[in-house]
Amino acid sequence: MKLNSDACLKGEEAAIGGIIRDDASRIIASFAVKKEPKAIHSLEIDAILHGIFLARNHKATKLWIESDSDVAVNISHIWREANGAADLLSKHDCQVKGEDISNQCLPSELLIIVLSDANGTLYERL
Repeated sequence: MKLNSDACLKGEEAAIGGIIRDDASRIIASFAVKKEPKAIHSLEIDAILHGIFLARNHKATKLWIESDSDVAVNISHIWREANGAADLLSKHDCQVKGEDISNQCLPSELLIIVLSDANGTLYERL
């Protein structure tokens, strides 16, 4: 399984988001959770930890973690452009919220990102 995670801090609002997929890019679980505002690095770590616990709840035995946080240790860095699914889930205006979002509730915009990732889309760094 692979976890993509992200955090968002905008003024007095904060949130984390992430998506867990299997090796065929099928969605296993996702989350979008409002948080109390604090340092962005702390929020990024919260997102990673939240994703790890969620993956464990979904019986993950191995987990690859990608985050666009620059504080991640032994976690591969991914540019924001290639981390679209987690980025979308971490946004305040994301239409879904929850600790473990049902796949039936996922917005079409997220499903398009997941399909693009599964098809090997290359993302340009802006």
